[in-house]
Amino acid sequence: EAKENNEKLWDGDVYTLEDVGKLESNHILKISTIKFSEVVTYVKGLGRNIKNSISPRYICTGVFVQTSDNYFVFGSKRGKEEGALVGGFTDVDDLEINVSEDFKRNMLKELKEELDINEVDLTNVEFKGILETEKGSVNIFFKVKTSLSKVEVEERYNSINDKEFQSLIFIEENSVKEYLDSKIDANKVISDHT
Repeated sequence: EAKENNEKLWDGDVYTLEDVGKLESNHILKISTIKFSEVVTYVKGLGRNIKNSISPRYICTGVFVQTSDNYFVFGSKRGKEEGALVGGFTDVDDLEINVSEDFKRNMLKELKEELDINEVDLTNVEFKGILETEKGSVNIFFKVKTSLSKVEVEERYNSINDKEFQSLIFIEENSVKEYLDSKIDANKVISDHT
């Protein structure tokens, strides 16, 4: 299917959540890796009503990006519903994950790749939570505030040669909950935490 659509084929290792343990008052995430093709097979199977009892629990980071003039930044990806957060898979080729701080590093990497926003452009970074979805992903969410305005974010985005988003969508702070509630189920859950 990917070959027919001239899509890039990649089957590297992505991180997956095996278990959540407890050490005193802290939660410990036990992670391992699986092939990307296993994730795609699971997700495509769901789309065809093929049920699999074992979720891949692949780990992604997602970022709520708020501009200095109080817009939230979302993206539209080709062939997918608009309203995607900045973020993506945690894969072994991009970043080795050993400690929780590495998830933040993955989030910063995604900000750079998708919006050309650097850590020095951030005025605030908050961990918001972890959500496991029906599609088998475990999403680690962050909210960041940038010193860049909507116009400056657009300028940075326009300078990227290999864009992951087809276009950007800017939603005013007072409308973001309504916007997220109109999207997929996962966004409805996380809309309360923006």
